[in-house]
This record gives sequence, C-alpha cells and structure tokens, in this order.
Amino acid sequence: LARRDAKAQHHADLAYHHLTAVWNAVKSDADEVIFAVPGNFGKQQLGLLLGIAQACSIPTTGLIDAALAATSTAAAEGQLWHLDLQLHRTVLTQLELGTRLTRAEVIEVARTGLVTLREAWVNAIADAFVRDARFDPTHLAHTEQALYDRLPCWLASLKAEGATTLELQTGRATHRINLQRERLIQAAIGLYREIAQPIRDRLRPGELTTLLISHRLARLPGVPEAFSIPQECQVVALDANATARGVLAHEADIRCPDSALKFVTSLPARASAQAKTARTSTIASTTPTHVVHKGYAYAITDRALMVGASISPDQHGINLGVSHDGVARHHCSIRRRGTEIVVENYSAEGTIVNGERLDGSAKVEIGDIIEIGHPRLALQLIAIVEGNGAQKTT
Repeated sequence: LARRDAKAQHHADLAYHHLTAVWNAVKSDADEVIFAVPGNFGKQQLGLLLGIAQACSIPTTGLIDAALAATSTAAAEGQLWHLDLQLHRTVLTQLELGTRLTRAEVIEVARTGLVTLREAWVNAIADAFVRDARFDPTHLAHTEQALYDRLPCWLASLKAEGATTLELQTGRATHRINLQRERLIQAAIGLYREIAQPIRDRLRPGELTTLLISHRLARLPGVPEAFSIPQECQVVALDANATARGVLAHEADIRCPDSALKFVTSLPARASAQAKTARTSTIASTTPTHVVHKGYAYAITDRALMVGASISPDQHGINLGVSHDGVARHHCSIRRRGTEIVVENYSAEGTIVNGERLDGSAKVEIGDIIEIGHPRLALQLIAIVEGNGAQKTT
C-alpha cells in the first residue's frame, strides 16, 4: 500500500479486515460459509482467499463459480452466457446446459469495469456543466467529489427516465443542467460494445442464445440495448440475490465439510430449472401483453411502462397518485425486452413480485403479481386472447 499503518501493510490486510467485518456481522446467525467467486479468479487468488478466510476463523465449506450459481436457477436455454461487472473489468462466462450445467469458458474484458465507466460519465457530465451552465465542476475539489458521490443516483434516475435535472452547489450559487440519458449512453457506447464483442464473435447462426446480465450491469443506462446484440439473443436481467439463490438451491452439491475444498464449476441441471425452462417454452406464445390495475389494462411494449406516484400525462405509464405511502415518484417499470417481459425497480422501498422483494430487475410471466407501497397496491400481468385462445397479435 502507498500509505501503510500498523493495521494494514498490504492489500491482504485490507481483505482480512473486510472479511472480518463481514463475518462479525453475520456469524451469530451462520455456522458456515460458501464463497461464490468470479470465474476469473485463478488458483493463486483462490488460495489467498481461503488462507485469509482461515486467518479470520471463517468456517468455509464450499467454493463455487458465481456465474454458475447465478445461472443455475434461471429459466434459460440454448447457448448460455453470463455477464458481470467488476470495478476494473467485466467477466463473461459461457455455460453449457445438458444433464449438468457446466462452465465452459471465462473471458475477462480488461479496462471495461465500473471505474472506467464512471470516468466516462463524470467527464460527460462535467462537459455538460461547462457547456450549459458555464461552470467546470472539476476545478473545485468538493464539486468534483460531488460528481462521483451523486453519480449513482443520477444513473438510477436516467435509467428510469429520458432526462433528469442535475444540480451542484458552490457557496450561494446553484449550477443546474438538464442531462439527457442519450448523452451518457454515447459516452459509454464504445465500452459497452467492447464488453459485448466476445458474445457477438461467438454467436452461432440459427441457435438460440441467452445472455444473463448481473444486477450491477442491468441498472446502468443503455444496458442491454447499447450492446448491439442481435435480436435473436434473448437477454435476462438477474436480480441482486440470483447468486445466493443458486448457492442455496445447490448447497448439497457444493459443500465439502469433511474433505479438501474443491472449486465447483459444474452442477446437476435441477429438475425445477428444467421444468421452468419447459414452462417458459410452452407459454412463449402467450407472453404477457398487458398489466392490469384497478380494472384498467395497460399495454406492455418495448417502451418502458412507468409506474409511480408522479407520472406525467406525456409519459407512457400508470400514475398512482402522490397520496400513497411507500410509492416513489418513478417506482418501477414494465417493458418487453426481446421475447420477455421485464419489471425493473427504481425505488429504495423495493418492488414486490409474487411476494418476494425485488431490488433490481426480473422476468415476469402471465399471472404474476406486482405490488408496491404500504398498504400494497397490486398489478397483474395478463395476455389478451381471442376466440379459441390464440394470442392477439394486433
């Protein structure tokens, strides 16, 4: 470390203190730990992780590839890819599905991580302030820091809407600009396409392909549209708990309590996952077409159907009014993404889908119930049918 002290001489010390803090927070409710780690971890990194965990007195009973765990409970078929974002790189994992789900290839795309994207967006926002407000926020330390501090909130707002107002304070002066989402997408378009290039290079014509993207990527503006993935490649946005669910579903296959730990890169194809895949294929011709609220059916299209407490008349959405507790101004959205319908949460209160809290995004199907607010307001996904039950197409 460039700046050392008595507690931290090198990066391993930082990892030790980090793991100790996490373990101390949960150990009263936990007997053991299974680590789900990125596929780009090599043997040396895995060894260091386990060594530090042992020094922290963490009872480790399993190691599994995080992409494998996240994919194991998803309804996906065909050629499978998992894409995740790290600070300094993205990791692309190819998986093969047969009687087992097996990791086939791991591709690391360097210099395309969250740090690089943040730099591109901060520079684009700073340029917008210079152009529109005649103010350069990078000339003052506190306003430059404010750019980074407020960026996550601004990104969330621009993911939900086409534009948002940005403000920075200097003394008594308030500098304000109106930023278009497209400006940030253009700032990141080169990085986005570099991230997705390995997938485009490996697509096999005529073969169904599913790309599963982590919640870290799914929450960024322009994802996945700016990836320029062919339309026949369906994109599934995973929620924040996808990896944990996969680990719990396959706990018996991962745990090694009485022997040397092994790094799990293959799992049995669960009957539940296969059944869900079959069910998805069966109802593909009856994908939800509308969402119903208080007897009114709202069409679901490629354009985000916004749901919230303050949806303007010119927006495509369901305005719930401002009087209901726990409903954000722009709470969530529902849209068609390829062959799927996806609900995405934008509120700190979360969105409830079939009784489970959603903080990121998830695929929804006919009959699913979406609830928000306190007490909960319910919306249901339906498909419009005609005559003998054939799906309406006009």
